[in-house]
Amino acid sequence: MSLIFRQTTFLMLISIGYALTSCVAVPRVQTPLFEGRQGSISLRVFAEPMQRAQHPVTLEPHIIRGVLKGLYVQDTQGLLESALTNNTPPLQAFTEKEIHFLVPHVIAGLEKATPEEEIIFRVHSTPSPRTQYTTGSLYYVDNTVHVIIHGYHEASKKSRLLSRPSTSFSRSKMWTMSFQPSRALINKSLDTASQASFPFHFAIHLPRFTQTMEQNTHPISPGSSSVHEELEGLRDSLQQQHRQIERLENQLQTDSLPQP
Repeated sequence: MSLIFRQTTFLMLISIGYALTSCVAVPRVQTPLFEGRQGSISLRVFAEPMQRAQHPVTLEPHIIRGVLKGLYVQDTQGLLESALTNNTPPLQAFTEKEIHFLVPHVIAGLEKATPEEEIIFRVHSTPSPRTQYTTGSLYYVDNTVHVIIHGYHEASKKSRLLSRPSTSFSRSKMWTMSFQPSRALINKSLDTASQASFPFHFAIHLPRFTQTMEQNTHPISPGSSSVHEELEGLRDSLQQQHRQIERLENQLQTDSLPQP
């Protein structure tokens, strides 16, 4: 009887283990909200079962618009290429047309999302003969809007534009991203975003962000405003280049170490 009891107990424990495993591996349910020629918006359950956002929430259109306008992208060239060619300055990640499309759908998504869901967006861009895609996600928690860019101007869902460095001038672009004004970012987010690899995660603290927006609305001459914005962009660009140089130097030192 004891042997039968042990076998029965063992089988029950295995069954319970499988049941617990199936409960932990919750599928990431995705709920479409909109799909059209310009892109698509949907809700998706967080990858981490314990992660929570403060949804539903209503944010003003000018806040979402300002957040999207603050995202900048830059093609990070190799050190040799930077010495021989002019480095491309940072550009806004989203065009005015793309921002006009995203703002109302993102607001609607935040108002419909549950605490277990994030907003997923996919924007169709046409800077080349082939349609390209910019993909990302967004959620709100603790007065902070989190924006994660998963891919920028991808030729397809599976293609990745971030490639390994190459000495060829025809290599694929290596994207890096930044947010302006950088003072609105939470420090941990700023450190993560300095890495030249997808996904780029920006945590924008809304009280700081709105304060900066209000300061920029003070009456100043157009020339002073453009110079100030240019200085901010150059400062952020120099910081990113400095981080990249340090990363490449560390990698070079590591590669030069004798192999065991």
